[in-house]
Amino acid sequence: MAQEKPKESTFGYEELGERGTDTKKLREMESGDPTAWKDAFLERGTVAPSKRVVVGLMKCEEIDVIVDWLREKYKDKDMGIDDRGTFWYIDAMDEIVFDFSEIEPLIGRGYNVYDFLVNLTTTIGRGYTLGDKFIMTNVLMGIEEGIPVSEDVVAGKGDSSTGELFRY
Repeated sequence: MAQEKPKESTFGYEELGERGTDTKKLREMESGDPTAWKDAFLERGTVAPSKRVVVGLMKCEEIDVIVDWLREKYKDKDMGIDDRGTFWYIDAMDEIVFDFSEIEPLIGRGYNVYDFLVNLTTTIGRGYTLGDKFIMTNVLMGIEEGIPVSEDVVAGKGDSSTGELFRY
């Protein structure tokens, strides 16, 4: 007697297209109205607007120190830190600021924002460097707020041609 192959789970999305959306319904919309298209796309709850930002960090000794620093720094904030095997998944409301003037002494050797970027694998939000900080935010820089400039750039210190400082 042949054993029956178990049915693969589709997590309740049997009628949805490849990307979790009822693509047939979207294709059939002929109105060209972007609001109607957006409503149809969001109706299943597969995508929801959020003010949360996310970073994925590849695990290593330095990143483990940074995660411990984040736990202490953001202990009173709405931040999630999840261990995902070989990665850390970190999400927070509005903004996450990694300040390497505070982090470097904890690591115990030279470590800066550019060393950190090697282990930054995934982001949701808008990330940028500012001096010795890496900032992940949900703000549209240059549109919703002015573009930040490092105090060192304003003071004329550093060399932007080497990547030491950036001016946007």
